[in-house]
Amino acid sequence: MICFFAGAHKNGSHFQFYVLEEALRQRSIPYRVVGADVFHEHDLSGARKLLSELRGADDMILCKGHWYRNRERRLLLDQEDLKVFLIWRDLKDVLISSYHYKINKFGADYADFSDFYFADGGRDLLIQQRLYRMAWSGAPAHETSYEALVDDFSNEAARLLAYAGIDDVDLESLKAETKLGRLRETRGDENGVFFRKGTTGQHRGFELASDVEADIETLLLLDHMALQRERWAAFAKRGLRKASSKLFASRGAA
Repeated sequence: MICFFAGAHKNGSHFQFYVLEEALRQRSIPYRVVGADVFHEHDLSGARKLLSELRGADDMILCKGHWYRNRERRLLLDQEDLKVFLIWRDLKDVLISSYHYKINKFGADYADFSDFYFADGGRDLLIQQRLYRMAWSGAPAHETSYEALVDDFSNEAARLLAYAGIDDVDLESLKAETKLGRLRETRGDENGVFFRKGTTGQHRGFELASDVEADIETLLLLDHMALQRERWAAFAKRGLRKASSKLFASRGAA
């Protein structure tokens, strides 16, 4: 069987993935993690070939990718021996997590959160997150939330494992091995760049500017078509800025 973790960016899909992987280790169940390059690059033809080769595999196959586009979703759901795992997170927490990740991982230098939100992809991320949820709505998949997996681990981990067909797992041991500090240690993230905080409701202690707060609330109310319009408008605006920058650069060189 193939278990595909398709959660959106910064929603906790790595956490969800590691819960299943650690359970497989605990039970000494043979498994393989495959396709990281193919799924990360959204290589549809490569993924189709890989999934065909994996059909009927005797061991458990684990795959992960932020897949939600129509053709990607259809490819996954058309596989008879593939199960999709989804996880959702408070959208404001997703934004806060992405903000800190860009600073800690890439050294982004923001004047404030508004700078990240309006000028460096925060707003685009929120639009994508909403479209992601709409794309997977009603699909046959295991769904949980980051909040549930953190705050009610035993129940949510048991549900996840049951969907994967795994039983007799020591949930207390599983919880200990997938705690934040332990994941930092076992996944080489001692400084907490990726596994930064691990708590829920982070946005409540993070003051957002009034224009950011108002824009977020507006985007949360838009339907699919309106979100797509916002997305294309943002693409067009970025393209215009790039073209302008190139023009000024060429004039300066002249």
